[in-house]
Amino acid sequence: MCMPYLLYIIETIVLTVLLGFVGIPLAKKYKARQSIRTEGPKSHRAKAGTPTMGGLFMILAAVLVTVCNHFMTETVIWLIILTLGHCLLGFLDDFIKAEKKRNLGLTAKQKFTGQILLALLFCYGVSHALNLPFAIAIPFTKVDISIGWLYYPFIVLVIVGASNAVNLTDGLDGLAAGCCVIAFIAYAIYSLWLGMPDVASFASVMAGCCAGSLFFFRSIVSPLLYCMRRDLLRQYLEVYRMILRILGKKVLRWLKRRQQCVKKQRRPPSAGSLLCFFIL
Repeated sequence: MCMPYLLYIIETIVLTVLLGFVGIPLAKKYKARQSIRTEGPKSHRAKAGTPTMGGLFMILAAVLVTVCNHFMTETVIWLIILTLGHCLLGFLDDFIKAEKKRNLGLTAKQKFTGQILLALLFCYGVSHALNLPFAIAIPFTKVDISIGWLYYPFIVLVIVGASNAVNLTDGLDGLAAGCCVIAFIAYAIYSLWLGMPDVASFASVMAGCCAGSLFFFRSIVSPLLYCMRRDLLRQYLEVYRMILRILGKKVLRWLKRRQQCVKKQRRPPSAGSLLCFFIL
């Protein structure tokens, strides 16, 4: 039963890698390269000039596998519209960065406006075109909670929040893509449990294109990853050293206070007061 979905994942991984070998040289040729903020960590400055717009060949692979395997139901079409809409926002953001040679692409207001419009369009599609009720299904139960027209702001909150959550996760190479692989596989399993094989197929395809992108993070950017690991290790050691220094000073203050209380024949502070010292 799971074999077709595994094949979708494998097909998309292979196609994403093949399109990446074509797309990355084109990105370099047309100077679509990453710009890094000067006020950011020094370890991130080594990534300046890295080819960007990699999401284009990922989404192209996902759409091709979806079309070729003939599971283009109405539900999947609306999912593709939502995905392509966010892909367009990402493309415009990267295009402005590459064209103006700066880290800032679309402004926050422009991104939020685009995301909200896409979420409203998707909500209209799934509720009217597919005749779905304005209700929230409780996972792993048969309970549906009807929320009426609150369904629109709820769906907007979920879609816009999830989109920005992925954007916040994207920091180190492969971090967002790796998390998305796990999330899409979970969506595929849950969709199968609900009896929605078309949604499970699309989730498997999206997991495959995210997994395929990891190939380039590990091969092209491996020297940068090594440098970043060294810098991150140094930063972690600095943080732990600072924490130990602060805690050590607090312990010495607590011991000094306890010794003064013993000399003055007062009740010495308890171990609980040491915890308060740490908090304060």
